[in-house]
Amino acid sequence: MAGLKIEGFGGVIPRLGARLLPNNGAQIAQNAKLFSGELRSWFQATLINTPTKGGNLQSMFRMYTTGTGAADFWLSWTDDVDAVRGPIAGDTAFKIYYTGDSTGIGGPKKTNLVLSTASGTDYPHDYLEMGVPAPGSAPTIIGTGGTSTVSLTRIYAYTYVTSTASWAEERSAKSNGHGHRKVRRDLGHRRALDRDHREIRLRRRDQARLPHPDRQRGQYELPACAGQCADRDDQH
Repeated sequence: MAGLKIEGFGGVIPRLGARLLPNNGAQIAQNAKLFSGELRSWFQATLINTPTKGGNLQSMFRMYTTGTGAADFWLSWTDDVDAVRGPIAGDTAFKIYYTGDSTGIGGPKKTNLVLSTASGTDYPHDYLEMGVPAPGSAPTIIGTGGTSTVSLTRIYAYTYVTSTASWAEERSAKSNGHGHRKVRRDLGHRRALDRDHREIRLRRRDQARLPHPDRQRGQYELPACAGQCADRDDQH
């Protein structure tokens, strides 16, 4: 009885026409495990996750914890989303960055394991918009104290700072006088944009500081603060 022996199964060769395929080649190879040259089937697929988010889901991304109590968390979106894990080696916060999500203002976003899984099962639960916008208005300057008769022009500029030390363009205001200055800027309206603002970075510049010619154009960065910053004339 004649037989047919085929060895070394190689799977699909899409660049060759059907008539030119070798004996171990195939036009179609579905659910076939061909890594070893043997023709073996895959085991039946295992259900890993059933999203609870409604709508027509188009994208998913796996977050996970390791060690004791390791668990998987599948983020899902109804948009065509591209997500990538942050480039920092050993990052335990599991930061990810993604685009394509139309939620919020529709721009690029970032999240981490804590934000994504804070509540419910419709992951990601929360996120932060990427980037830090420039302040919308100049700071309010309040002058108190001071007895010197020497006048100077001082410019204050501030910018928002996030928890990851990112900052935006500065917004400035000018003060003419001397003595103790308080610079006030409310963070509340910008925090509503979910951009992770934590504090204000304040910078001052003296355009004329007589009778000290060596300090006529000094520029000093003052400590970061939240909401209201205090500056003294001798603080530099």
